[in-house]
Amino acid sequence: VRLTEPLSMGWCLECHREPEKYLRPNEEVTTMGYLHTEGFLEENLNRIRQEGIRPPTNCSACHY
Repeated sequence: VRLTEPLSMGWCLECHREPEKYLRPNEEVTTMGYLHTEGFLEENLNRIRQEGIRPPTNCSACHY
C-alpha cells in the first residue's frame, strides 16, 4: 500500500464534485486496485439519480 494522492481537501472535493467518476459498487469500496467496468460512467449517473446521491461540498461536512 502506498499513498498516490495527497489526503487534502482538494482531493476529497474532486470526488464529491464529480461522484460519477469515482463511485464503486458498495462491495468494492475497499478493493485495492479496483478497475471500473466498461460503461461505469452511465451506470454511476443512473445510480446517482436513483439513490439521490449528493455528496456535500461545504466545509461543515467534515469540519464540524
